[in-house]
Amino acid sequence: MAGIYSSKKNIGGQKMKKITAILLSVTMGLTFIGCNGQTSRNDTGGQPTKSQDLNESKYAPGGEVVGEITVSCYDTISYKNFLDEAAKAFEEKYPGTKVNIETFSQMPDVKSQTVGGKTIMVIGKGEDNAQATDDYINKINTELMSGEGADIIAIDVIPYYKYVDSGQLENLNSYMELDESFQINDYFVNIFNAAKYKEGQYFLPIDYTFDYLSFDSSLFSESEQKPLLENDLFSYEQLIELGQQPYLNVNKVGEKDQVEMFGIFAQELFNKMWKENYNQFIDIEARTVNLNDGDFANLLNKVRDYEDRGYIKQGTKNKLGEASMGAFEKNKLEQYFYKANSSFSLLQFLNKDSKRKFGSTSQGNQENDIIAGQIEGNDGVVPYTYEQAYGLNSNSTNKTTAWAFMKFLASEEMQTSLNLFGIPVNKNALAEKTKLDITGQLFEPAGNELKTTELTSEQLEIYNNYMKVLGELSDRINTFFVQDTTINSIIDKEVENFFNGSKTSEEVTDILQNKIELYLSE
Repeated sequence: MAGIYSSKKNIGGQKMKKITAILLSVTMGLTFIGCNGQTSRNDTGGQPTKSQDLNESKYAPGGEVVGEITVSCYDTISYKNFLDEAAKAFEEKYPGTKVNIETFSQMPDVKSQTVGGKTIMVIGKGEDNAQATDDYINKINTELMSGEGADIIAIDVIPYYKYVDSGQLENLNSYMELDESFQINDYFVNIFNAAKYKEGQYFLPIDYTFDYLSFDSSLFSESEQKPLLENDLFSYEQLIELGQQPYLNVNKVGEKDQVEMFGIFAQELFNKMWKENYNQFIDIEARTVNLNDGDFANLLNKVRDYEDRGYIKQGTKNKLGEASMGAFEKNKLEQYFYKANSSFSLLQFLNKDSKRKFGSTSQGNQENDIIAGQIEGNDGVVPYTYEQAYGLNSNSTNKTTAWAFMKFLASEEMQTSLNLFGIPVNKNALAEKTKLDITGQLFEPAGNELKTTELTSEQLEIYNNYMKVLGELSDRINTFFVQDTTINSIIDKEVENFFNGSKTSEEVTDILQNKIELYLSE
């Protein structure tokens, strides 16, 4: 199936209403809720699954939507504008309601740079750090343990599986099954099912994102392209094996400028590779860690070898906020054998001949790129992440209004919002928003009525191709990795010590085994 993707040109992000957010998706990778943790896997495809409750939560139909609720989130930049917009519209739709929005992290610093008539916004990290995250998690812990807390809690940095196991988040299965106004087939059901934990739907993702793979066809012969076109799913190790001979053909010994397989640094590639098979190393549901059997250390050494061979970038990645317009433009011209692209860029990829540009990325020169497929982990795991997801606090005294607001966030009205960055989970909203994006109406000034105009034949071709390709890529998704930001931080810090040469792979592995075991036993 991969052979149908013959589009070849610039992949650009069309994620936010300003170029600030486009660079944000490049420099930050928007991995805020990245694939970290226990695998939540569901193979029912598009079919909803019936309740098998860990904590039996029953929806009571017929309640009145009135009163005050509070929504709490850590990640200000991803959530605040969307929630503010939704709260205003919800209060207008349901007189007598009040929606309070609480955010914790500071908005990042934004600096502009202009080079050669082009302006780009560089996003700094602000207060998005480990201490601030810990403070927020402690705040949520204290509130929930005392029987209080916000009615709706964003599933951003919190270890939500702990709250599920302690009965502090509602199982939404019965809400989704018994509420006649919530029609499950209006949504991409595999996205919901993949997010289940112990067969329960303890949070509602309202958008989703994923990575797709592309390769530079100018660097591969026809015979070398064949396995990339005939298969849809790959591991990073498979890609590197397939790229070894093309790499040798293109790069001459002793040449200063070598074409790398991936335009990323060693620790970035390691993070991608070990997360392919996260459940092999850490089982959050069973609270077990398996890092000392040699596989984790071997993977560290393997990535170091890739760096030594020149397959990836040498050195370490610049800190967030050190990006410059010059570096951004320079990297856009670089050639790489492979690229792992965010789904934010898919529309631009398939719109290569259009004069309209939906954004720009620093992924490298993509003049001759062809889509190969997606990354697959052990046991056929094909993961996704999201920008926004929400859980319902079991302590809430106004569950009816809280559930109504969560439904509203997933409604067609809110899913077409420009402030929703990921792919809508609402099917009708996705179709509408894509058309608005293609015509350019989505980016018109605030206050203008968004109403789809009839697509031209060229726009219709782009639309149909995008919906087809997106559908094929999305249908393969079957997994969400539960995040734990504490585990993320532990691993990132120790792995950095290996790649900077201060510790061996065995030392790093032993330390991680002990620290994560201790954390999971608490």
